[in-house]
Amino acid sequence: MLGYEGRRYGAGQGNKPSRHEPLHYYLKRQLKKHKRNGTLLPFKQAFSRENLYDCFEELKRSGGQAAGVDGITYSDLSPGEVSRFVGQLSKCIRGGKYRPHDTRSVPIPKGPGKGYRTLKIKIIFDRVVAKTLQKALSPLTSYIWSRMCMKAKRYSIELASA
Repeated sequence: MLGYEGRRYGAGQGNKPSRHEPLHYYLKRQLKKHKRNGTLLPFKQAFSRENLYDCFEELKRSGGQAAGVDGITYSDLSPGEVSRFVGQLSKCIRGGKYRPHDTRSVPIPKGPGKGYRTLKIKIIFDRVVAKTLQKALSPLTSYIWSRMCMKAKRYSIELASA
């Protein structure tokens, strides 16, 4: 991949970007690597019916049980209904017609005399889409977050030693 002024970015640098490599070049390199290794799912595979159903089951076991605007909880749906909804959801996403629904706002007290904060609760299938997207992109974004944390840690050490 050629960068500015004809220089070659990413050649022989391993997993880390150089100090002078723009982030978008690094992301392109990582995307190609994950596609080659099979660790990054293609769009159609990431939002397949099976993958969405697996994310639904995972959220049912560990996610919040509160209902969204529609009033539906995980226990309200039978496996057949979930399968049918997930199939429709997969078609909508692949067709580019999916739009997230409204959220239910719930005021949560901060403490005595401190006011409230607003918790926005999504409907179940918006949570499934978010979880699926998070799982599909996590191999690509994990390095970015670790890089940001390392910079913050280095900056705090420099401030402490000054």
